[in-house]
Amino acid sequence: MYYIKVIATIRIGASTTPGNYLLPPLAAKFRQEYPGVKVDLSIGNTREIENQLLINSIDLGILGEEERYDSNLIIEPYLQDQLVVVCGPGHELAGTSLITSEILARQKFVLREKGSSTRDMVDKIVQQAGIPLSEVWELPSTESIKQVLMSNWGLSILSFTSVRGELQAGYLVTVPLKEQLPFHRSINLAFHRSKIFTPALTALYHFLGSKKEAIIEDFSSVTIQQAINCQNSEVRIQDSECIIQAIF
Repeated sequence: MYYIKVIATIRIGASTTPGNYLLPPLAAKFRQEYPGVKVDLSIGNTREIENQLLINSIDLGILGEEERYDSNLIIEPYLQDQLVVVCGPGHELAGTSLITSEILARQKFVLREKGSSTRDMVDKIVQQAGIPLSEVWELPSTESIKQVLMSNWGLSILSFTSVRGELQAGYLVTVPLKEQLPFHRSINLAFHRSKIFTPALTALYHFLGSKKEAIIEDFSSVTIQQAINCQNSEVRIQDSECIIQAIF
């Protein structure tokens, strides 16, 4: 256990998914253990957070997976997340059986903006799979995308972590695909190579490492396959296992 007696400030930057759904409860728990340490949190897309690290406007970043990061950054895998195709319960594809790539390509999509790691991964996957998306509406936040989906407009591809509550409540449903696509990614810790770790930053780094198991427990939910099975059986999605697995 690290004890900080002096007042200190840690600046954390996080991309949208970890920033909205992972980091706030962790930061609150950290402040409970270290009340003398102030935590400043900024949220942006992955490229914005990477740039903040490079100019030293933040001390630590929590980022979605990118193909390449700047060589001045040290990247450490932290958790694994998975993406899922989702729509509103009143959409024409809700409750249907396995969807082919041809059907998927004809759908309207609402996606994150370019520069988001989620969007970058979606673009890469659909390109490699040869799925030309016919219509894409870009929105700057996951929450705004979910509101559009709940109005039964279009499909999206989002982090399962960000939609698990809506899936459990029946506000959104998954769209099962016939072809298996690699919708998985790492959530990473990042810091500048020349970053000097203060006692407060060192305490946070060890705190995050110690909370992996707790994160898995807190984020426990149905797996994607369970969600599909429940929807196909017209059964309300309930509890059970976690889609996020810690990387050791």
